[in-house]
Amino acid sequence: MTENPPISFRKRKENARKSLAKKYFPGKDVSMLLLIDISDAEMRATLTQMCQGIELPCLMYGDDVMSSVFPSFREKDFLGIDAVVTDMNGTLPLIDAVRAGNVPIIPLQNTYSNTFTQYNPMRFEWNAFLYKVMNPYMIFEQIVRFLENTRFPEDYKILIENVRKTF
Repeated sequence: MTENPPISFRKRKENARKSLAKKYFPGKDVSMLLLIDISDAEMRATLTQMCQGIELPCLMYGDDVMSSVFPSFREKDFLGIDAVVTDMNGTLPLIDAVRAGNVPIIPLQNTYSNTFTQYNPMRFEWNAFLYKVMNPYMIFEQIVRFLENTRFPEDYKILIENVRKTF
């Protein structure tokens, strides 16, 4: 009897994303999934519209809809998400999200400023995408930078490894 090889982290993440996509975006091919935890409702709505404009599916964290999705903050709950966008004012457990391989898109000045550094794609260094101003356009710029750095599978793999080494 032969044993099946262990499933890679990357494959587990992909399977979890497919599961979330099937539940929340039935019939759509979802290659990336964003989780938004922005406390300002108007800014959250603007970011959601911008993401829809580039066909990037996103889920809201802290919304009534999402409260039933992530009730226990376990790693498996976050596995299906590729990046988290947060203003650091909500209840999103960022450390758990990062441990699950979620790329943080966060303010430059934050509680973990000494832990997260702007990702450098030329040197494959660092672990986050940081916005300087709490403004939907500045945040969206970092979302687009994140997407640009996921186009090449090996580059994205290195980014995820950098993120997972953070905590």
